[in-house]
This record gives sequence, structure tokens and C-alpha cells, in this order.
Amino acid sequence: MKNGRILWDELCYTYDKGVNEVRQFQKTWDKVQPYVDAQRFSEVQSKLRRQCRDAQEWKDACLQYFRQFSRRPIPYDRERPLYNLDDLLERDSLRVRRSRQT
Repeated sequence: MKNGRILWDELCYTYDKGVNEVRQFQKTWDKVQPYVDAQRFSEVQSKLRRQCRDAQEWKDACLQYFRQFSRRPIPYDRERPLYNLDDLLERDSLRVRRSRQT
């Protein structure tokens, strides 16, 4: 990579950056609570929580999947996965099955 990192490390830093950006959005939103009506604040806060969870799951799934091929560790200064790849795959397949039933 132009910044000197290998591809694997760049993937780890990029996915981690995405999760941290959502966390920063949440902090920023919390600061505007006095200026926004309660319903709007709650709705946006709920969506940001969902976005943060989705970003974390996506990061964990992608890094664990590609780690099978890279066989490299996640850089020491990056957050470790919270979710197990097998659990995420199982949850996703359940979601797909439920959507097909409706």
C-alpha cells in the first residue's frame, strides 16, 4: 500500500476506522440532545446504535473471513473481534430463512 502497510493490515485499520467513526457519530449526537425534540433524538439514537452494531458485525465477519486466507494476526493496536464468524453466519442464515417464510 502507498502508506507502507500490507494489504491485511490496511483492511484491519480501515474496518476499525469505520466502527470508530460510527461511535464518534453517536457521541456527537448525544451532545445535541438539548436542542432536539425527545422523539427525534430517540429515533436517531436508536438508528445509530443499530449502525454501530452492524458496523461491528461487518468488521468482525470480514476480518475473520479474510484472515482464513491471510493467516496473519490482527495488528496489536486494533480492537479484537467481538463476534465469532460462525455465529454471525448462523444468525444470517436464520435471518434469510425467516425472510423466505414471510
